[in-house]
Amino acid sequence: MLRAILTNNVHFFKEADRIMKEEQFDGDTLIKCQQNVERWLRLHGLGKLLPHESAAILKIQAVVRSWQVRIRLRKKYIMLMNLARLDNIDYLEQAQRLHWVS
Repeated sequence: MLRAILTNNVHFFKEADRIMKEEQFDGDTLIKCQQNVERWLRLHGLGKLLPHESAAILKIQAVVRSWQVRIRLRKKYIMLMNLARLDNIDYLEQAQRLHWVS
């Protein structure tokens, strides 16, 4: 169904119709499939997102960014603590600042 809609090909529409008849799709299943295709198109940038979808994507992006920042801060903190242990105690102040941020 998705391929038929994207390519607007009559052959694919006929094939999708044949599969639907073989699998005995009813009206509700067909509507559900159509909604899934529309959602896929929206999420891949081929249509306008619904308000709740765009809000969910923004929340997901914010959480992923915060994870990435914490990972980078932790790596830098570990590096500075190792430098403070091995080389110079001045690195300890920088590591303590990073520890309080993360």
